[in-house]
Parts: sequence; structure tokens; C-alpha cells
Amino acid sequence: NLVESVVFEPFMGFVILANCICIGIEVEMCPPSDSIRFTPKIGGKESAGCPEGLKNAWEHIFTLIFVLEFLLRTQAHGLAYYTASAQNMADAALVWVTGVLMTWIIQPLQWNVG
Repeated sequence: NLVESVVFEPFMGFVILANCICIGIEVEMCPPSDSIRFTPKIGGKESAGCPEGLKNAWEHIFTLIFVLEFLLRTQAHGLAYYTASAQNMADAALVWVTGVLMTWIIQPLQWNVG
């Protein structure tokens, strides 16, 4: 069982850390949506701005990895794994609301949320 292997939790921890780093890069380099001009300075030099293609790619990659984690854990432990604790329910909500709903449904349909 992959979920019970000794590498699964450290791998998922690494994925979460990598996702946090990518979010930090996005916050540092990408302008807020209401900004007209934004030229961030990195190391004292102006950067080229927001890497839109890369940002979109990593959103899809991380969403896919987290959905796969959800499916693997559900296959191994059943849905009871996610209903057993508030922390696991919050984890599932993050995957399905901010991941699947926002990245794979609302963004492609170009719905204006907010």
C-alpha cells in the first residue's frame, strides 16, 4: 500500500513545502489584480514580473498531486479517513475548493469571483 509506505508522508511534506515556496514566489513577483504597473525588485534588481505560464503550470501540477493524494488515501482508508478529524476534513476542503473548484472549474470558465 503506497499510502502506508515510509516515503509517502515525507514526499507529501516535500510537495507541501514546494507549494508554499511557489506561493511565496507568486506573492513576491505577481501583481495584485487591481495593480496597473508592478516591477518587483529581487536582490536589488528589477525582475521581469509575473511568470504567468509557470504560475499556471504549478497550480495545475500541485492540484493534481493533492487530488491524487486524496484518492490514494480514500482508496486505502475509505472516506472515513477524511471525516474522522477536523484537520483531515479541512485538508479535503482545501483540495476540492481551492484546488479543483478554483483551478479546474472557475478559472477555465472565467467566472469573476469577488
